[in-house]
Amino acid sequence: VGTGTLTPGQSETINTSYTLTQSDIDNGSVSNQATVTYTDPDNNTYTNDSDDPDDGTNADDGDTEPNSDPDDPTETTFTKDSKLSVEKTDNYVDANGDGIVNAGDRIDYTITVTNTGNTTLTSVSVNDPLTGLSQNIGTMTPGQSETINTSYTLTQADIDNGSVSNQATVTYTDPDNNTYTNDSDDPDDGTNADDGDTEPNSDPDDPTETTFTKDSKLSVEKTDNYVDANGDGIVNAGDRIDYTITVTNTGNTTLTNVTIDDNLTGINGQTVGTGTLTPGQSETINTSYTLTQSDIDNGSVSNQATVTYTDPDNNTYTNDSDDPDDGTNADDGDTEPNSDPDDPTQTSFPHDSKLSVEKTDNYVDANGDGIVNAGDRIDYTITVTNTGNTTLTNVTIDDNLTGINGQTVGTGTLTPGQSETINTSYTLTQADIDNGSVSNQATVTYTDPDNNTYTNDSDDPDDGTNADDADTEPNSDPDDPTETTFTKDSKLSVEKTDNYVDANGDGIVNAGDRIDYTITVTNTGNTTLTNVTIDDNLTGINGQTVGTGTLTPGQSETINTSYTLTQADIDNGSVSNQATVTYTDPDNNTYTNDSDDPDDGTNADDGDTEPNSDPDDPTQTSFPQDSKLSVEKTDNYVDANGDGIVNAGDRIDYTITVTNTGNTTLTNVTIDDNLTGINGQTVGTGTPTPGQSETINTSYTLTQADIDNGSVSNQATVTYTDPDNNTYTN
Repeated sequence: VGTGTLTPGQSETINTSYTLTQSDIDNGSVSNQATVTYTDPDNNTYTNDSDDPDDGTNADDGDTEPNSDPDDPTETTFTKDSKLSVEKTDNYVDANGDGIVNAGDRIDYTITVTNTGNTTLTSVSVNDPLTGLSQNIGTMTPGQSETINTSYTLTQADIDNGSVSNQATVTYTDPDNNTYTNDSDDPDDGTNADDGDTEPNSDPDDPTETTFTKDSKLSVEKTDNYVDANGDGIVNAGDRIDYTITVTNTGNTTLTNVTIDDNLTGINGQTVGTGTLTPGQSETINTSYTLTQSDIDNGSVSNQATVTYTDPDNNTYTNDSDDPDDGTNADDGDTEPNSDPDDPTQTSFPHDSKLSVEKTDNYVDANGDGIVNAGDRIDYTITVTNTGNTTLTNVTIDDNLTGINGQTVGTGTLTPGQSETINTSYTLTQADIDNGSVSNQATVTYTDPDNNTYTNDSDDPDDGTNADDADTEPNSDPDDPTETTFTKDSKLSVEKTDNYVDANGDGIVNAGDRIDYTITVTNTGNTTLTNVTIDDNLTGINGQTVGTGTLTPGQSETINTSYTLTQADIDNGSVSNQATVTYTDPDNNTYTNDSDDPDDGTNADDGDTEPNSDPDDPTQTSFPQDSKLSVEKTDNYVDANGDGIVNAGDRIDYTITVTNTGNTTLTNVTIDDNLTGINGQTVGTGTPTPGQSETINTSYTLTQADIDNGSVSNQATVTYTDPDNNTYTN
């Protein structure tokens, strides 16, 4: 100390230091006493312990004598700040990734325990009842932090509540063996409240509050299904709309007192399911509406249901239904929180505003003659039927052919399926018959419920091959005029009668006599025939116009002509003559018709061009064929020797005269005269014409027998063929 020698009253100061250890702080103080050793003049050695001058209550330190004054160690004490902080942070985890806070999601907590004092803490443990955590940390030195992770799975009740409050508790023991608890603090909440911890942890702490957006809402979707109640394939009164209303809790809270109103279908305050909907829960309400005619005329039915519900905070809201098939939704004016655009469910119907106009015809044979001709009548029945599904108004009809102009059909209003009948008539003209048909089409005008005016032309129900009639929409269905067709009987009769004229008055039919013909041409059909000409080659008529060339039905014209007979005609036994009439029908077809002999009932087909294939036959003028001849044989006795005595050797000269005494030409005329030795001799040329004579001279020499007999008999035989190839002898 100093120089090691201290004189009386001398002081020496020694400065020294001690670095505190954690155990010193945990102990709360450091006790330190220095000892000075010295030798007195007597060479006695003593020790003296240091004294803490700040401590008046000194205790004897047991120094060796002579230092028995009470001394005590210098005591340095510290404030033992045995405390810790507990901070709990929260992290919401969308467990299923659906972007919605709902049951099954998670809160991950991070609990940070820090020794914020200056003493070593022991028996440190953490408890979190909400998450089920009970974890021992053990010993924590000052400044030491420990992190504990724990989680909590949300329940629906938490979401309905809107938040989860959670506070962990840490228990620890200080160096003085005192036990304390400290509740966790939410570091994100600056307005901390005293948590009532046991001392020394009375600093204000607060639970960790995890709050959620309470999305208390539901969707109301109303889908429609049109039902054809009677199965006729047409939208009409009495059909049905079946509605399916799906109420879904689209929020994340439990909704209560859920009821529905649907005025159109008669639902009033009906409880939806049990009246309580948990998040994601759906309930379906089925209801129906029966269509009226006014609905169909309107073209649609608009229907919107309203659902009322209460959220967990006891607020009441309404939400109108939405049509999920309509993407252009309009705001429905719901009370919050359901102001999303919703719209009524629109069930639209195809406005099938149309009618059918059917015109049937009935031909009336006005004069009962069984022939279609001018003056006959067509009776028309026009049936106008509303074939659509809307009410039609201002229904009128025009039929120019029969003189109907703007006539009101029935009352002018037709409900779906309603029919009205209009009867009218038309009298046929010859031009109609020549045309072969009458085409008539009525037009009906009407107004639909949208005030559009349309026309529809009549259809002939008997004609399946309809052509588009170019109606105004919506009546572009193929319609066609009512065609009343007549059998155009474009034909005529040609009758040729004959009259034989004995031109020379000899009473014999012979060349030069005449046949006078009367040809009667009659239009026996029902059409006008034109370009009527006649050919009669035999009499020299070639393309002669019959009358004016035009024949109306029933009209007749007469043509007179003649023919002079030739020998060939008489040899033939008859003259066949047939005239041919050529004419044009109204369709510009050209036909020929050969004449008929009205006196011949066994007619043969004449092969006319159509339509004149009726059996006709030439006019046959037959003559009595008188095929005959005379054979005269004269004899002349010749006294061959001139002795005046008839004796053998005298001669008989014969002259045989063969004469055609008939009116036909004879052929193959030969003669036989056996006595004179003629055998098959041709007479002249062998072909004598009527009145022609040929002479054959022959002789016979008498024999004694002839003289003895007193006479000679001799007869020649002539053989001939008539024009009919019959062979005769004379």
